[in-house]
Amino acid sequence: GSAGLAAAVELLGPEVLTPDGALDRPRVASAIFGDPALKAGLENIIHPITWELMNAELDGHRDHPVVLVSVPLLFEAGLETFFSPVIMVFAPAATQRERLMARNPRLTVAAAQAMIDNQWPAPPKVMGSTVVINNGGTLDETARQVGVVWQALVE
Repeated sequence: GSAGLAAAVELLGPEVLTPDGALDRPRVASAIFGDPALKAGLENIIHPITWELMNAELDGHRDHPVVLVSVPLLFEAGLETFFSPVIMVFAPAATQRERLMARNPRLTVAAAQAMIDNQWPAPPKVMGSTVVINNGGTLDETARQVGVVWQALVE
């Protein structure tokens, strides 16, 4: 029922809705990752709405010493200058693909790879980050790295 959903449906067509009226994310991904102009059009709808919602949420936390904001396309959207420090969490492309497909069994290998290919590769993001967490191993290994970073942030 949001304005963003209505604009997305206007851009992409009603077939991106599930029978109950929710956004069918796999269908959206399938549509936009094969069409750069369509992807840019959707980003032009979503990014301003997301930025507005994020700013409203951050306003309520200005007095907190640490506020974490997850921005999946931080570098791609040119938003890295708005945050400090920038903590990048990455996994190798093969691991990303496996995890995408595990979360969404309808996703083909080609579609998962297209999603990964639409992101910047890790090296330039690593260079632009203050801290890098390797999420390619076990959950315990990632949790240990996060714990070290968190401790540094709160000290």
